[in-house]
Amino acid sequence: MLSNRVRFSQPTISLAAQVRRDELDDDEAAHCHDEESGVPHDDESSPGGDAGSPSSSSTTSNGIPLTVTVIESETAEPLRKRPKTASVWDHYNLDSVKHLYRCKYCSKTYAAKSEGKPGSNTTTLSAHINSMHPEMKAPPKPKPPPPSWMQKQTAPALSFFDKVAIDNRLVRWVVSMSLPFSFVENKELRDFMNYVKPSVQLCSRNTIKKRIYLNYEKMKKAMILILDDVPGRISLTCNGWTTDNGGDKYIVLTASWINAEWRMVGVTLDFLAVPEANTGEYLASKVFKILSEFRISQSILGVTVDGAPVMRVFCEELYKAIWQEKTVGEFDQHETEFRVRCHCHAVNKVAEVGLVAKNDLVRRIREQVIHIKMPKAKAEFQKKLCCRDIGIDRDSPTHWNSTSGMIRSAYVKRVRIGEFLSVRSGDIGKSILSKKEWEQMKALIDFMEPLETATKVCGGGNHATLHYGIPQFGMLRIHFRKMIQDQKAEMWLVEIAKLMAGKLEEVIKETWTEDGPIIGCLLNPCLKLMEFEAAAEKQRVTVILKGVYESYGARQLTTIASNNGILCPSDGASPDLDSYISARVGVVGSIGTEVEQYLGTTPDPKCDILEYWKRQEGNYRVLAKIARDYLAVTASSVDSEREFSVSGNVVTGPRNRISPEALRKTMCLKSWFKTISISKPNDKLVEVIID
Repeated sequence: MLSNRVRFSQPTISLAAQVRRDELDDDEAAHCHDEESGVPHDDESSPGGDAGSPSSSSTTSNGIPLTVTVIESETAEPLRKRPKTASVWDHYNLDSVKHLYRCKYCSKTYAAKSEGKPGSNTTTLSAHINSMHPEMKAPPKPKPPPPSWMQKQTAPALSFFDKVAIDNRLVRWVVSMSLPFSFVENKELRDFMNYVKPSVQLCSRNTIKKRIYLNYEKMKKAMILILDDVPGRISLTCNGWTTDNGGDKYIVLTASWINAEWRMVGVTLDFLAVPEANTGEYLASKVFKILSEFRISQSILGVTVDGAPVMRVFCEELYKAIWQEKTVGEFDQHETEFRVRCHCHAVNKVAEVGLVAKNDLVRRIREQVIHIKMPKAKAEFQKKLCCRDIGIDRDSPTHWNSTSGMIRSAYVKRVRIGEFLSVRSGDIGKSILSKKEWEQMKALIDFMEPLETATKVCGGGNHATLHYGIPQFGMLRIHFRKMIQDQKAEMWLVEIAKLMAGKLEEVIKETWTEDGPIIGCLLNPCLKLMEFEAAAEKQRVTVILKGVYESYGARQLTTIASNNGILCPSDGASPDLDSYISARVGVVGSIGTEVEQYLGTTPDPKCDILEYWKRQEGNYRVLAKIARDYLAVTASSVDSEREFSVSGNVVTGPRNRISPEALRKTMCLKSWFKTISISKPNDKLVEVIID
């Protein structure tokens, strides 16, 4: 059924009046309407408000004409009548026959609303009572209270526990946003909190620091409980960092694992200050102590580090400390810990060979960019380009990706750069590259693009694990081989390709030919054996996987037998040898067929690796356990390097006096808060957190 439609030709009520009308009752809304628009208002009828009239008009206080047009359909319903809430109606009786309002105290009558005729409004009726019967005038209704957000807070003082809860939430805010501790003493923040909740008194910077230290100890206990529940083994990344301000040295230790839902989880275990001169033995002792505090020293599988000599010694000494804690039954030659050289660092070393071959051109381009980025020269170059963003960035010589980006951006503006530097005084004009030299640099950067892509994918937050390294190195092998065999390629580029190919084989042999990366590649359901071309190579890597498989299967056999009461019968009787042999034959039989069954199926190049193993966990019981352990080993140390980038937001120029211990606890808490928030809670964990 169609309803009446009302068109307003001009707005009649200001925004402030409309807001006030929403908050006031009907009487005061009517009064507000009268004051704002000058239009008389009646709760039941008003001039021009008759639903039966086609239109009516009036004017606002500013003289703006108002026209209200009511459009009725044949099936329109009558307008809903509003209840009479004004107090003036208490002084009148309604004569429904004559359509009159009759005063209760005299014979005065006023027209009531009738068909086609408007009635008297409340303003007229109130004027009669006020002038003729003032003694009967009702006291004004009290104004409604303002909205709660406008009322001044008078809450009682907070208890000690409330203050602690507020301080702890401030800690989470400061830590998660990398804010300085003095943020809580900011005058504007305190004024805001005083306006919102005067009873809340923000703590001082010293209290925030104290709460961070207390939260560190509490969250560390929570992280220990989370690590106790990790279903598989844990892998590490470790790297060093030096601050730009004070030159302090730190090492960061991160852990990664695959949880029960087959999702990769990473956390920062420690952010530790170390002496400027340190050795691999010193780092190993510190890291082993950290692992022991978290009770995971016997759960470590792979450690991903860069190729620095000190890191090689560090891994060797760390493995010795771990092995010394192992018992004879815990040690297995197929499950030893292994070192992984960071994939990104390995590719970086290969790329450096190509850049060194054209080191003179790279140096000259870098000099040009540095000169253009200087304030005075930059302002002149911006004026020449007619834009504020010159689109050229300086590089970090230790990160070849940034050098590649610098050369690529400079090549785009090579003509403008040449024109600009040619008229500059000094030796900078000698660094201008010729057209041929620019084309050589462009050809070299285009040739090295696959290396740049591999580095970005591995270090782009995708949690690339052991399954990633060997296939990527294989792609780079093919890329270099094509350039070397290209008869039309320029000889200087072919020579560079040969040098880079040799460096690639060198970094691959360092760690990526060991058992761990091979197993990670085989457990990639997108490839399986496809990365290994020769039949002898396929047979060799299959034997490696079976060796690890048998050690995992033997452990599972013991677990199954114990759970079935075969080794230790619950009734105290002697073990049933026949039952034990039957169980062993059944388990060993399944172990012997799982590897062949998995490797014999067709690879699925589009599947998600962890989702695949989540689905196939019931079909490949032992292989799924191996996959959970080995696929948790990261292919690069980007997790630890990412923490250095985050710490750069904490240790800044204006904030360079933060103590190493405060930085350590801040960085750890930032990671722990995130990990605990996504972890599945249990009784012990909840008890520690709310304690």
